[in-house]
Amino acid sequence: MFAAQLDSPHRAYNPDDADGSVSVVAIGAPSVDDVAPSDPAE
Repeated sequence: MFAAQLDSPHRAYNPDDADGSVSVVAIGAPSVDDVAPSDPAE
């Protein structure tokens, strides 16, 4: 289980060569309109 604290940036990642897949379920995430995709180069 992964839990993110409020105002803490995070990026879930499962590498292509991982032994298994992952499932993501977002619970309690507020509805927002100011989101932006993560840029791994930053």
